[in-house]
Amino acid sequence: WNWVVSFRTSNPGNDIAVDPNVTGGVADPNVDGAFGAFYVTAHDPNAPGFFAKGRLQYVDESYLQFAQTQDYFLMGGAGGPENFLGYVEFDQTDSPGNPCLGSPFLHQYTNHASDFDSGDPVDTKHTWLAGGATPLGQNILGALNYLEDQGVNSLYFVTYNIDGGDGNDTWPWTSRTEKLRYDVSKLEQWGRVFSHMSHRGIQMQFFFEEFENDGVLGSSPTLTTARKLYYREMIARFAHNHAVLWVIGEETNHDEPTLKAIADYIRDVDPYGHPITWHTMHPPPSILSQYDLFFGYPTMDTTAIQTTPVFFNDAAFRVRDEIELRGVKKWAVFANEPSTNATPANLTVNRAKGLWGNLMGGGAGVSWYPGNTCPHHDVGNDDFHDFAGYWDDTKHALDFFQTYLPFTEMEESNSLASPACLDPLTCTTLDFVFAKDGDTYAVFRGSGTTCSLDLGASTDDFSVEWYDPRTGTLSVGTTITGPGSQPLGTPPASGGLDLVALVRKL
Repeated sequence: WNWVVSFRTSNPGNDIAVDPNVTGGVADPNVDGAFGAFYVTAHDPNAPGFFAKGRLQYVDESYLQFAQTQDYFLMGGAGGPENFLGYVEFDQTDSPGNPCLGSPFLHQYTNHASDFDSGDPVDTKHTWLAGGATPLGQNILGALNYLEDQGVNSLYFVTYNIDGGDGNDTWPWTSRTEKLRYDVSKLEQWGRVFSHMSHRGIQMQFFFEEFENDGVLGSSPTLTTARKLYYREMIARFAHNHAVLWVIGEETNHDEPTLKAIADYIRDVDPYGHPITWHTMHPPPSILSQYDLFFGYPTMDTTAIQTTPVFFNDAAFRVRDEIELRGVKKWAVFANEPSTNATPANLTVNRAKGLWGNLMGGGAGVSWYPGNTCPHHDVGNDDFHDFAGYWDDTKHALDFFQTYLPFTEMEESNSLASPACLDPLTCTTLDFVFAKDGDTYAVFRGSGTTCSLDLGASTDDFSVEWYDPRTGTLSVGTTITGPGSQPLGTPPASGGLDLVALVRKL
């Protein structure tokens, strides 16, 4: 690989740092034009995290794909704390308070101290020193280790939440009021944490701002210098990581022209072409109406949907159907915030209607929002152990799809189940079908009861097995033969809770 330096200068006021096409004069002839080469060896399939898989990229499919292994990605994410970077050991980081844990509050992740592995060179490589002999960052790195151990492969965080934002503790600049000068020490510490995420196989969902502050850097299709510099700095410092999703704003308040201008600028300054999206408001209005003017737009690649779990399946397949109807570029349909808080008490509804609803509708996965009530308030969430049930159930769901299903070749086919309920507004228990017709079917039974599956004109034999989404176990069922609607047999007892029938051609 070869490299060459272009080092330019321009007259004062020309905003050289935010112009993607700058053609100024030579700044220093000793630097401008410098060149060299370096060598990249074959990839190591045993390398840690994403280093074994390559960059996670958009490939005009309904799922993102790893460049090296060609594996498709299903998100099983931690959707918070959104102020994950409001951490006590980062330079120049403070907070006036937290609604649950008192004032002042910054994350300490104390209960993850034991998850830091001081014998692991990856862990020790990513700590830092700040005026003392004891390395800093062990707790936040330990929190990431815990998430990886639980199968979590994505984390949602906001990089700017002051000026009215919820956390009021995260910013990249040299002060709370500055917007043009960047704190290189703090950002180097952030960078160590992000590098650790790459080593641990955790995708980075960069939420650039929040609903409450998304006008501070300017809200117009003519992007301000401060806004352009913000994206340029974040991308220049962190885009080299393997798995990045740029999310323009949480519950964004920007209009269509501004969102498109921001996406275009991000694409201009990101040499890696990471996928771009924006996060919806909680309906109403509907998901389709919010994305209506963006389907097919060249610099939009995924969704970031917020809605109630009962609509996750409906949102996923309707977005996919709308894209197919219009004949435009495909999107990965991520659900980044179920509006039913991901508290232990809500685990069943979030698993059955949110997690499995998204995946069975052709969605690409979910991130769990901790909640907006105490004791699990999002910005005060300091212990990922509290959500162990969500990590377990999500891992079981992703294991099922990646082990047993040709999911990239399947689509929502809910009408094949009988009895079926297709309207989420009228169903107390939703039943989903995900199918590759004539070959493989997954039938999600929200109540774990018996049902039939329409095999169409096929006269082949099919095996039926039952998957428990709470334990990840697969039980032998029966054999059925088409054509037409055939009973799947009696499922294992589940106490009235959800079960999944795996139906495969013999």
